[in-house]
Amino acid sequence: MREWIRNLENEYIHFGDYDLAGIHIYLNEIVPRLKKSKKYSMFIPENIEYLIEEYGNLEIFRDQNGKYNNLIINDIEINKLHNIISNKKKGLEQEGLYKFV
Repeated sequence: MREWIRNLENEYIHFGDYDLAGIHIYLNEIVPRLKKSKKYSMFIPENIEYLIEEYGNLEIFRDQNGKYNNLIINDIEINKLHNIISNKKKGLEQEGLYKFV
């Protein structure tokens, strides 16, 4: 997958976990490999705050907060997501969205 991402030239939309580790993975493992792609983003549902509030998991946040509490975020949308996660003190794995599809 790493080689595929490295050579990707079209738009890339990342669908990952909505937790601190998910943000870390996107910013530090995915984005740096998108050398050829000019446009990329993380898929964030419009109602992510509600989804995290209602279906998020406190344990996910507790387990990850110490390790990922100093993330450097330059993307406005990712920063909004980070603030929601931090304020709610919950994380939501991508599998948590499958029940809505």
